[in-house]
Amino acid sequence: MDPPSSNLVGNAQMMFHGTRRACRIAENATDVTMCFREDCHLCRILEGSYNMERAKGKRMFGPGIYSTSVSSKADDYTSNANDWTKTRVMIVNHVALGRTKMMYEASHDMQHAPHLYNSVCFPFLTPFPASLTVEEQGHRGYLRRRWKS
Repeated sequence: MDPPSSNLVGNAQMMFHGTRRACRIAENATDVTMCFREDCHLCRILEGSYNMERAKGKRMFGPGIYSTSVSSKADDYTSNANDWTKTRVMIVNHVALGRTKMMYEASHDMQHAPHLYNSVCFPFLTPFPASLTVEEQGHRGYLRRRWKS
């Protein structure tokens, strides 16, 4: 099943972002206070927003904020700074993708979206391990990167 056209102006989608947590926020229903640790990426995102300074490194399409429509893919990028917890977190975002360019190979040195585009997308077929939810099985997933305008 192909996704709806992603080249519409104002294209916005609900997507997942996996990140690192270094505190107890979201450990249970009463842990709702953000910490001040610099290594707690979750609290730093909740505190202000995504920070391109933290988005550096060799990624599929260079530095940027990555999100996906497949929760199990975002889960691959969740982590905890401490061994005392097994709870991992991800953020559900309403992402304004704008005009999306479908990319079929990595471009690690990319610094911005191609001319006339706001984001890039890499199609991948989701595998079928038992950990996937029923809604995800058999659906095409997308890893997207959005550049800050």
